[in-house]
Amino acid sequence: METHYNSSTKYTEYTSNSNDLDIVRTEKYNIIINSVTGGWAEVKDSELALLMFGESFYDMNFGEKAYQAGLIKKNGSYIFDLNEVNHSINKLYMFEFRVTDMCNLNCIYCSSEACNSNSERPNLKIAYQWVDRVYEYIKEKKVRSVSIEFTGGEPLLFTEYLEELINYASTKFQQITGLNVNYVICTNGTLLEDKHINLLKKIKNRAIQVSLDGSSEINDKQRPYHSGKGSYDIVTKNIDILRQNNIKVNTVASVITKDSQDNIPEIAKLILDIGCEKMTLQPMCQVGRASREKRLVLDGKIYVDKIFEAIDQVILPYWKTHKRRIFIRNLSITYAYLLKPWRKYMCQRCPCGSGINIISTDYKGNVYGCNTGPFDDCTIFGNITDSSFTECLNSKNAKKFRNRNLNNIEECNRCEVKAFCQGGCPKSALSIYHDINKPGDICEINKYLIIKAMESLIEERYPKDMILGMAKSFLFEDVETI
Repeated sequence: METHYNSSTKYTEYTSNSNDLDIVRTEKYNIIINSVTGGWAEVKDSELALLMFGESFYDMNFGEKAYQAGLIKKNGSYIFDLNEVNHSINKLYMFEFRVTDMCNLNCIYCSSEACNSNSERPNLKIAYQWVDRVYEYIKEKKVRSVSIEFTGGEPLLFTEYLEELINYASTKFQQITGLNVNYVICTNGTLLEDKHINLLKKIKNRAIQVSLDGSSEINDKQRPYHSGKGSYDIVTKNIDILRQNNIKVNTVASVITKDSQDNIPEIAKLILDIGCEKMTLQPMCQVGRASREKRLVLDGKIYVDKIFEAIDQVILPYWKTHKRRIFIRNLSITYAYLLKPWRKYMCQRCPCGSGINIISTDYKGNVYGCNTGPFDDCTIFGNITDSSFTECLNSKNAKKFRNRNLNNIEECNRCEVKAFCQGGCPKSALSIYHDINKPGDICEINKYLIIKAMESLIEERYPKDMILGMAKSFLFEDVETI
């Protein structure tokens, strides 16, 4: 018997859910975003109407494109669901150690409230105990690659102490076969005697981050010594000395304030001119000393416009000449999140990496989620003198950070770009609102930056290879096409 009916025949059905879709209308484009998948696309008016009001449709060509873009469901399922994916390994791999609260500079926005000389001097016994706790954790959890980061204050104020600590750590970690350890020194760049150079040369697998906020006019206003003297001349001189000694400065960290926002292109050029292709150009975070300097809070629109002005005038010409990868933190993260649904960067996902991938310990042994303030009873996880890292991670405060949920932040629920912004920094929310379930302090900046980056991708304004190079640090896999 020849049969013509097959009860297992399946039809491909594409369905849209307007509750999952947000619309951004710019002067030129309709951009539709799916908050569940992180998918987005520029659409025509007719396509927009179909997506927002046509709950089910069978236009195979458009339906498949919309499905692949992460906008609609195919046979009841999205291509990707941000809520069902672990965006990182659920293990600590970045261990920060705040060597001291003392600093020879008096930066007007200091997030850690560093002081001149009123702080306790660091204790090697506690530092060694910290190394033992790190060793204990990575051996127990079988972590294969870790970053050990020394911050402050200014860590190079205590060079002999730091050298002893690094020697102890190196010897200890060598006991774990196959462990990859990277050491990061975050310094203001003002201290560079022979003893500092010798220390840096001894550190294998090192990365150095130097802080410099721009020209002498800008930097000396924002990063003076306690005497009021500027630090620009000595920092730029020391960067040159490091280069002469074959010691690479991996990152130049620049904090952008209202006073410096108009100079972002010049700051980017300065950083490239001193031989560094990785820069932060980070908006001032309203924590620590900066929380009391409201006059320094920058204008989000000006900041973003100047970032793209820097791309047009500085970064793009440099890339065309050298074909080398350039990193600008916030913009690199944004492009990565627009290209792929992974939310890899620990400071821009919800929950953030605090107590998941990163943990910070100060010279007293107090444990926090990261090296950003506030450092108080609301943020402390415990102390290494009486608790392991695993025990600290089970503290009430640690769980509070790990359980932060985008759906619990009312302002984020109303935001069209929440799939990319991810709610911002919880510590800045604590500093400003005293509530972890509030958005971070740069949400409006992020929103404008994300939309401008979307427009640049729609218009193919920049070479694909340049954009992919910028985004690569925050992608779990290489991306071949946009």
